[in-house]
Amino acid sequence: MWARAKQVLIIMGLGLIILVITTIITGEIKLNNFIIFFSGGLFGLAVGRDEPKRERRN
Repeated sequence: MWARAKQVLIIMGLGLIILVITTIITGEIKLNNFIIFFSGGLFGLAVGRDEPKRERRN
C-alpha cells in the first residue's frame, strides 16, 4: 500500500512540476490543467485503495 501511495505522490509531484513550468512559460495559471492533474491524483488514490479489497474477496 505504501508503494502505491509513493507512486501517486510521485505522479502528483510531476504534475505540479509540469504545472509550474507551464505557468512560467505561458505566464498564466491554467486552472484546467491543475484540476485535471489533481483529479487524476485523487483517482489514483481511490484505485489504490480499492485494489487490495478486490484481491481479498477473490
